[in-house]
Amino acid sequence: MSALDHDHGSLSDHIGNKPSDPHETLIIVFDDRGAILECSPNCRSIVGYTQEELLSMHVSKLVLQLAAVPLFVHGEFNPQVSFLSHCGMPFRINHRDGNIFDGVVSVVQLHHLSRPAVRMLINPPASGHAPGSRAGG
Repeated sequence: MSALDHDHGSLSDHIGNKPSDPHETLIIVFDDRGAILECSPNCRSIVGYTQEELLSMHVSKLVLQLAAVPLFVHGEFNPQVSFLSHCGMPFRINHRDGNIFDGVVSVVQLHHLSRPAVRMLINPPASGHAPGSRAGG
């Protein structure tokens, strides 16, 4: 079973093969070392990277705040990062072109895999600055 799959079908059942819109949700799965294991097909329209480029990339190159904190504490996803994501705090997302946008992130730790992993949903802004249009500071 793919880490992006869940009890109610596969990722493709929910995202489909339709053309992606820049305001859709990007789904990534990364392990306890931060390596991106899987990503949804719409990654290029949201962050500018292809699936092949994202696979094995460290998640902190995409979600910048994750570079400054441990991803896992005692085998569990960092509770502070989880709390901030559940509160809706914007996370700085690095677009391939070097521009940074604020995205709303949701996380859930996956317990059915052979090693600790996290499914992260990244929602770009719905209005205002499109991904890749604003330089980070």
